[in-house]
Amino acid sequence: MHILEDDALLSEHVAPVLDGAAATDLFQHYDLLFTDMMIQCHVGFLRNVRNEFDKVAQLSRPLRFDQLRLIDLSQVFYAGSQSYLVGPRSIDRVIAQYREELAKGPTLPIDIFLQQQVQSGKLRAACLFPFITSFRLENVMTSTIGHDTAPDSHATEMVMAVLRYLFFVNADLAHAKRILDGATRPNRKPSDERHALIVQATEFVLSDDFKGT
Repeated sequence: MHILEDDALLSEHVAPVLDGAAATDLFQHYDLLFTDMMIQCHVGFLRNVRNEFDKVAQLSRPLRFDQLRLIDLSQVFYAGSQSYLVGPRSIDRVIAQYREELAKGPTLPIDIFLQQQVQSGKLRAACLFPFITSFRLENVMTSTIGHDTAPDSHATEMVMAVLRYLFFVNADLAHAKRILDGATRPNRKPSDERHALIVQATEFVLSDDFKGT
């Protein structure tokens, strides 16, 4: 069962990749398969996923399931329920978890609830990478307008959305840059020299010149 939010973007790789996944024993090992997720803002993680993305970018299209990486989510922080599959043997288990949570209130957003179930071992989940689905950045921008929160919070939400979107196989980089510039440039405070050096070091770590792990 493929569950999608109403503003999900589907690439041309969705059908061949998911058909390929269904033909394997994947759903004997995982209850849930996500097709995108929030990206951790950690330098090492970003370097690894950027390298993986670059490898897949060179492959012929359409992509196949066996060409993508599976990220096991049991030890990785993730969020987002834009697009995910529930294995045929897991539907009743997932519904039972939903019913239990709904009986309590519910108390959490659905993606954070699923994250907790996976990290506690009640559900097993993985995410395909690079992402074969995504979301409309302009919808995120609209959703942050009118929130009774600080402008910095809006900018942070937009930056994290762009970071996630950049690993979508069909990402429009020019569009992403316009959104990112709009979120980060207005009212930006000058940074000190230490901050600038940290940024410079981080850029090098993310480059192909860095030879560490």
